Amino acid sequence: MKRLLPIALLVGAAIAVIWWLANRHGTQQGLVLYGNVDLRQVDLAFNASERVTAVLAQEGDHVKQGQLLAQLDTTRLQPQVAKAIS
Repeated sequence: MKRLLPIALLVGAAIAVIWWLANRHGTQQGLVLYGNVDLRQVDLAFNASERVTAVLAQEGDHVKQGQLLAQLDTTRLQPQVAKAIS
């Protein structure tokens, strides 16, 4: 019985130290991960198979929601627009 008391104290101290080391950062909540998203191919939803005339954002650029990323060639569509207007 006298042997169990020091062993129990050592185990309790070890548990307390492990708990303290795991929780010493205090206010940090959740898991924080850092890294890059690497995309090789993207499917874009266009109504027709038009050509891209300008790419306005490059790989690694910071973009915002709603920002224009590319422009399509509209020369083939202009006659249809003129016909619809007149």
